[in-house]
Amino acid sequence: MDKYEILKNVFGHQSFRPNQEEIIDASLDFRNKGVLVVMPTSAGKSLVFQLPSLMLGKLNIVISPLISLMKDQVDALKNKGIKVELYNSSLSDKEKEGVLNSIQFDMVDLLYVSPERFDDENFLGFLKTVDIQLFAVDEAHSISSWSDFRPAYRRLKRAIDILKPKQVMALTATATPRVQDDICEQLGIPHAKRFINGFFRDNLSIKIEESGSDRVADVVNQVSIYHKNGIKTGIVYTGTKTAAETIAGELNEYYHVPATFYHAGLSAKERTTIQDAWTKNGGHIVATCAYGMGIDKPDVRYVIHANMPSNLESWYQEIGRAGRDGDLSVCRMYTHFSADYRLQMFFINLTCPEPDTVRQFWHWLNNKAKINGIITMSQKDMAIKADIEPECVSGCISVLKHAGVVISGKKTEYIVTHLADPDKANINYPLLEAKRKAKKDRLNDMINFINDKNHCRLLNVLKYFGDRSRKDGCGKCDFCLKK
Repeated sequence: MDKYEILKNVFGHQSFRPNQEEIIDASLDFRNKGVLVVMPTSAGKSLVFQLPSLMLGKLNIVISPLISLMKDQVDALKNKGIKVELYNSSLSDKEKEGVLNSIQFDMVDLLYVSPERFDDENFLGFLKTVDIQLFAVDEAHSISSWSDFRPAYRRLKRAIDILKPKQVMALTATATPRVQDDICEQLGIPHAKRFINGFFRDNLSIKIEESGSDRVADVVNQVSIYHKNGIKTGIVYTGTKTAAETIAGELNEYYHVPATFYHAGLSAKERTTIQDAWTKNGGHIVATCAYGMGIDKPDVRYVIHANMPSNLESWYQEIGRAGRDGDLSVCRMYTHFSADYRLQMFFINLTCPEPDTVRQFWHWLNNKAKINGIITMSQKDMAIKADIEPECVSGCISVLKHAGVVISGKKTEYIVTHLADPDKANINYPLLEAKRKAKKDRLNDMINFINDKNHCRLLNVLKYFGDRSRKDGCGKCDFCLKK
């Protein structure tokens, strides 16, 4: 079948979305040494590697970082009659062996693999015996220290060098030009043909306003207005679990607006139940950024941010869940600069403390452990004794665990691999500094975006991602409406 027959008969579409056909053609032309695709969620990104895989035949590999989403995609493709399998840590040894046997007998066209699987030399050795056509790296921004870095992605270049696929495709929903360059460099495709488009959403109305001292009241009041006007499906994003519960509680108790909350503090069963009910019935949901993966509801009429997000990429992905049916939807953000900045710096310290802070903590911990190698102390007490900010302890311990000098014992117990000279520990301080700087730079980009009162919001988004598909303003954001 040609691409049009596959599009219609397998995927059930009558025509390609903008740029899909051009991307597919580029991936099939092996003279192109690499293809980079940056398309927002819901723009049809999956099709551009799934469809050519069926045209190429033999084995095509997709790198996917999330096991739950990987399974959903594989199940959906199997229902379409596609010969597809997954290979990740969720499989038993017997199931893994079954997948490899299927590959050996040419019974698999498309294989979804988690990036960590390529650390398995036996698996890599097996794939070396197979003729691989397309090697597609989804969520490719995870390879960059300027983005949401995931170490296993950095090791994919070695796998590509060993397997020598006919074509390498990198895909992501959000990547700035700097991250795009880094992706191509790290995957060994510096001259990749690039497709950056789809970021202009003409049915979204973006409004950003400075909130007063009581943002909860502003958000609750706005949701209640939507509800009274018949707009009863939307998402409110908050910076903390407490805020999510507070806003949902006030909507229910004081405004009699049915609302539920969602955050990582709930059990997996609770989260699944809440998401399934909202997907089926709609309603007002108040959530942290934990509510994101797998959302594909077409009729979300509003997305409200009750706090400034940490970066433009996250904010754009979250507002991108509004208006997928093409109808007008509103995206609002309530900001309070000093409070928002403190919160985001708290989160940065939590995950990426300053290298000097890590050194200070590690010296204290090392000296403390000289007695028996075990520290039994809460993180709060550790912060006091080491003279560092409490939120930095978690990040420091994470760095030290990654370096292999600290392991967790019981709930408040940490076992230290004692080193006579703490400075000789295998701690990658330059990488830590690079990650921290990247997070602060992205936060500053978010702040600059909010404070820019002289340009169309959506055009600024396009400029940020390097999408040059449009020059005219959206006509719907707070800036355009004031012109």
